[in-house]
This record gives sequence, structure tokens and C-alpha cells, in this order.
Amino acid sequence: MENKFKILIVEDDSIDARFFEHILLNGKYDVTIANDSKKALNALSLSSYQLVLVDLKMLDIDGMQLLELIKRYYPNLEVIIITAHASVETAVEAMRRGAYSYFIKGDKPQKLLADIRNIAKISNDTPQEIQTQNSSQFSCLKARGALFTSFLEQARAVAGLKTNLLLVGAPGTGREALANYIHSCSPRKNLPVHTIDFSKFDETIQAYNILEKSGLSDFFSKNGPAGTLILLNVGKGKPHVLKDIFTELDRNIPKHNGEKTSIAVISTTTQQGTWGLKGVYGAELFFQYWGMALELPNINERREDLPLIIDDLIDVLNSELSTTITGVEEIFLKKLSTTFFIKEFAGLEATLRRLMKYVGHGQLKLEHMDIVDTSDAILGSSSPVAPGEPVSLKEARERSEQAFIQVVMDRTGGNKTRAATALGISARQLYNMLKKYKLE
Repeated sequence: MENKFKILIVEDDSIDARFFEHILLNGKYDVTIANDSKKALNALSLSSYQLVLVDLKMLDIDGMQLLELIKRYYPNLEVIIITAHASVETAVEAMRRGAYSYFIKGDKPQKLLADIRNIAKISNDTPQEIQTQNSSQFSCLKARGALFTSFLEQARAVAGLKTNLLLVGAPGTGREALANYIHSCSPRKNLPVHTIDFSKFDETIQAYNILEKSGLSDFFSKNGPAGTLILLNVGKGKPHVLKDIFTELDRNIPKHNGEKTSIAVISTTTQQGTWGLKGVYGAELFFQYWGMALELPNINERREDLPLIIDDLIDVLNSELSTTITGVEEIFLKKLSTTFFIKEFAGLEATLRRLMKYVGHGQLKLEHMDIVDTSDAILGSSSPVAPGEPVSLKEARERSEQAFIQVVMDRTGGNKTRAATALGISARQLYNMLKKYKLE
């Protein structure tokens, strides 16, 4: 898709709106007009703009109020205030609230165009915060809304601390992508990365195979304690697997006693996966590797980012699939913005991938959803429970009970008497539960 500098004009006077549109189209800019604040906010929710021109005096809302709303929800979006009668006070107030500049109706258009060129130059000169490297994995880290923009600022700040970190989030929220992004923002960005996914180790793996299969020994022999080690799905790791890994880490990473080492460990897990970590591995290990945590917001909390993410996914998938999809029609984009996806952004990507394979070229439309099967990617209204989730409240309680019993049993070293006392039940009740959940 063509990456043009997009400008939204918010002006309730149709003559003035067409005047500004004419000027900007001659400047080869991509222009959209909204004649009131409601249409402006709707346009912003459906597409990504680099600049908004806002009339100071409109019938439905004051331009300064709209400026505040834009800056609240889209903090990186530049705004120029348009006014018929400017004063020093007006200019100062507009700048104080976040406007880039203001333009007086009747002034020479060259002044407005000069400001726009400066904004476009700043936009082009500023390095992209997320380098996709032509991979859809990183599309979910694109941000334009305040929530995730602030989250990425926090992630960059943590990256500079040279500390171990735990990334918590639902499957599909971009934990691995964020781990790699944090590495790219860290002082270790030019050093190697090694990734171990604990969900890929099965129950039968023997201790002597763990280090070989994880590649950890080879990593240390080639690089020493330098770079970033990414441990995916640590909550799914079997205790004997994790303990062997951490023994190898302890052997290779020097105790720094305040000195900074040149390696950091970034772990990922789900919210449920964090429950047993401290109990199974003890406070010392927990705080050494998982004491600092960032929790990723889910797709429902990032609806304002979806147009940007969808545009990026389409660009990346066009290259991968050799398709020529130009975008998504407005009504379909609205539908996608209110859809609940199984596995979060991974579900969104799966949906777009199938639609793009089917359509091939042109625009994705709502009607295409009736042709392509997306039942395993989108939560239907008749089935709000995703595959793998408990199908009833009873099952949810049993899963939670089973997980907690396992934590207490691990913490007490398998001592049933101590475990029963800690759980507040009799030894007989514990025996029955262990049998029920096949924990013996």
C-alpha cells in the first residue's frame, strides 16, 4: 500500500474546507474532510493520519477541545489550528495544549504549506519505533493511541536498565516480539539473541538432552555472557527443565555484586503462568529473573491502534503472499475494530491472511467474511469461549484448584502432611484430590 502523508481537515464551513483541500491536493497530500468533530473522531478511529487541521470555531465543539481530545488519544499526531481571528493569546494557548502551530484564514497558503513540509520532514527523519523487518510478528507493536505509546516508552526505559525482565500477556499479544524489541532498544542491541521456548519441551525429555536441545551451552561457548536470552512460556516449563536451564545460567553468568553484566534474561508467560513461579522456584530465583514485570495490554484495550496494525499487516502479507490488497473498506474496518479474536493479534493476522489469499487483489470487504472460514480465529456470538479455555465455571474452578495444589505440593517437596495443612484440608481429602487430578 502507498505510504502517503495523510491530512484530515476538520472544518464545518464547506467553502473553507474545499479551499484547504484544493491547496493540499496540489501539494500532493492525501486529504480527507470531516465537517464536524464526530466525523473527525470517527475518521481518526478508522485510519492513520500524520496531521489534522482543526478549525478553532465550529458549531458542535470548540477547536481547542477537539485538540485536547486528539492529543489525549493520539499523542503523536500533529495538529494545526485554523482561525479567522488570531491573537497572541490564541497562539500561546494552542501551543500549550499541544498544537504544532496555527494558521490564520486569509494568510498566504505558503505559510501553511511550509509548516506541513516541516512536519512531514520531521516524520520522515524520525526513525520508526518498530522495525517490522518484513515480518508480521512485529505488526502488533505498532502504536498510535496513548495507551500503547506510553507502554512502549516504558519498555524502552526498562531496556536501558540492563536488568532481567518478565513479560506477561495473553497468547497472541506480542510477547516474543516485545522481547526482541526491548533487546533492539538496549545497550546489547549489537550482541546476539538466543531464544528458548519451554512449551516445546515435552514431559519425557531427559535432563542430559535439555541443554543440547535448548542450544544454551553452544550459545555461551560462542558468545560468553553477552547478549540477550529470551525464555518463552516459562510458566509452561517443567520444573526439571527450568532448573537445568537456570543451573547453566548460574554457571555461565558471573555474580556481579553491583557490576553490570552484558547479558539480560527476558522471560515471557501468561498471567496464569506467573502464579506458580515463586512457589516452585523460590523467592531468590523469582526476584533474580522475574522480579521486574511488564504486562501487555490485550487487543480489546488497543482498538485505536488497529487501523495502523491492519495497514502494516496488509503490507507485510502482500509481500509474503504475492497479493495486491489495497486496504480494507470502512464498514469492514469498523467490524474488525469490534471483533473479539482468539489468540488476540495472532487471530487478527490469521483472519487477514486467509482473506487476502482468497481475494488476491483490491479491497477487503465485509462480504468476504461469509466466504472464508474464520471460526478458529474469531470468537462467535454463540461461542464466547475460545478453544482451550474452560467450557464452564466448574471447569475453571477445577483448573485453578489443580494448579494451586500442584504449587503447594512442589513448595512442600511432595510432603502430603505439610501440603494438607497448608491447604487447610485433611490428608484424606488431599489424597482424593491428588488422585482426581492425577498429580501423584
